[in-house]
Amino acid sequence: MFRGQPASQPASQPASQPASHKLGIISRQNFLKIFINYLRFLCDLVPNSILSTKFLKSLLTVNLFFVAGYAYGLNAHTANIIYGTVPFLTFDGGLTESNSVTPLLSITLPDGQQLDSSTDTSSKSDPVNIANTTPVKFSDIKTYVQLPSSNKNYPERSLNDTVVSESFWQDLDGDHTPTITGKLTVKWQDVENTDITKEVKEDEDKKLNGCNAPYQITVEATGGTLSTKYGIPNKTDFTGGKHTYNINPKIEPAELCYAKPNLVYESQEGVTKDETEWNKDKGFYKIDLEHPEKNFPTTGSNNLFFDMKIVGKTPKDIIRINGERVVAVSGVGVELALSEHDGSLRVTLKGPSSATSGGDFSPSTFRLYSDENKKQLLYGFIIQRWYIAQGGTASLPVADNYCRNTLKGNYQVPRRADYTNSNYWLAGTPGAGRAAMHKISYKQENEWIGGLFNEWGAVTKGFYPDSDWTRFASVAPGWISEPNVTFYWTREYHESKWFKEHYFVVAANSGAIGDGPSDNGTYGIACVSE
Repeated sequence: MFRGQPASQPASQPASQPASHKLGIISRQNFLKIFINYLRFLCDLVPNSILSTKFLKSLLTVNLFFVAGYAYGLNAHTANIIYGTVPFLTFDGGLTESNSVTPLLSITLPDGQQLDSSTDTSSKSDPVNIANTTPVKFSDIKTYVQLPSSNKNYPERSLNDTVVSESFWQDLDGDHTPTITGKLTVKWQDVENTDITKEVKEDEDKKLNGCNAPYQITVEATGGTLSTKYGIPNKTDFTGGKHTYNINPKIEPAELCYAKPNLVYESQEGVTKDETEWNKDKGFYKIDLEHPEKNFPTTGSNNLFFDMKIVGKTPKDIIRINGERVVAVSGVGVELALSEHDGSLRVTLKGPSSATSGGDFSPSTFRLYSDENKKQLLYGFIIQRWYIAQGGTASLPVADNYCRNTLKGNYQVPRRADYTNSNYWLAGTPGAGRAAMHKISYKQENEWIGGLFNEWGAVTKGFYPDSDWTRFASVAPGWISEPNVTFYWTREYHESKWFKEHYFVVAANSGAIGDGPSDNGTYGIACVSE
């Protein structure tokens, strides 16, 4: 703001402090109006015929001298503060004033595209797709909150620093020392709404993962005040705002995020999980394209299914590329049926069943591709054991006869480890308790550790409706208090001084192990390939 100060006032006295003179105050605008009107008055007095250029120059020189003296008089003797214009925010170089900092909520994508909060309509279901073909890093997406490498306060930045450094303010009266209150913050979230801002701060050059997309970037600015040191008025208030952008990195080639079987009994007491390969909300996410034998599933049964979350291609794309039916690369007896289900690719196993009275099976390798030329492997796995449930209950001798003699092919009553990796009465997976641990089965000293239930979860018709695994209520072993649990026979004898002819049984809902007399007719019949 333009300021005057009495000549008699000490130079050290602030301009905004009143002088001792009780004189009138005149603004610069009013002073200029008086001067312009004075010139018009002179022009009206002098006839046009004598208004030569020389005369006008002389007239202006005399009057400018008069005005300068008059202005000095005002400045030195008649005013202490001259009111001026208020400082203001501007985001277009001063063309327009702004009473909000919402333009600071914008973000810039790697291809240079700028997204603005006033026009962005992205959502989780309709995100903005980044066009880059190269992998995108967190640092490739710019906001006005500088990245950690140049901002120790990340994910925050003061509005004072932002507005001043970007010259997003002006004061027509010439002040150069503004103060702006408020701050700007940024927050990153993945598709599960998990806050990953700390992850971005710790590694801004980390690549965006399509399986965690769409990402949400929320930029928020508080309201505040822009003020200057001198003059009246010397401050203006402004409003803040908040906006969330949803962005999707381009994924090429397509990628499998996880393979999800039944999760219903995830929260059941006693059920544990190997968190290096299992997520309680997604299923198996550890994927090894070089070693398909380490991928889910290693076990199978007719009409069991799992869902595959894929990025970079749609389920329809994968079905078109691989076909609705996929045959094994090696092995016999099993095929895959592909379909779309709730945005995921559903893979249903088709093979020998009780309805077909069994059939030949040998370990079967499957591969799914994400390109027409079958060069980009999306997923691979090997079904190494095949199971057939009879659908009813009977004594152990009846179950043994069904597996060995009724079914075509080579089948037998399973062992405990063909069902579960529980550590109860079994040297199962380290860390597993009474029930099964969600984990892919593996071999140890040529013996399987784990089987159907630790991979597929609760295996009954309630969760796999078209399967042979009928739900029924077994007579629970005495130590198990759960009612209406379905148990299946194993061929393993439980040697005990208290009981005779007791064999182990396994619960289909949790993989827990019990035992019962071989003539108990309430346990289920199931068989596994030899």
